[in-house]
Amino acid sequence: MIKVFLPDGSSRMVPPGSTSMDVARNISEGLARNVLAAKVNNLVVDAERSLPDGAHLQLLTWNDEEGTEKPAKCKCGVTFKTDTPLCPICCAKEFK
Repeated sequence: MIKVFLPDGSSRMVPPGSTSMDVARNISEGLARNVLAAKVNNLVVDAERSLPDGAHLQLLTWNDEEGTEKPAKCKCGVTFKTDTPLCPICCAKEFK
């Protein structure tokens, strides 16, 4: 199991390979239906991306300005926030 930290200070233990959307579904199906993206370790990423152990997770919905921003797409296929200078997968190591 991996540990994921939520903004309210709580944490969840989830199986390795779990995504932000999996965590959202675990919290509430209604929440999961409204999730547009996720902020993982301060980077906005696709909600279907696997979470690393110890991730700090914020689920983004239409109520969050960051959730509605148009993301950038790297040549490797990863979607990330446009004001993030580097792709969190192939260009930046600090995501892990």
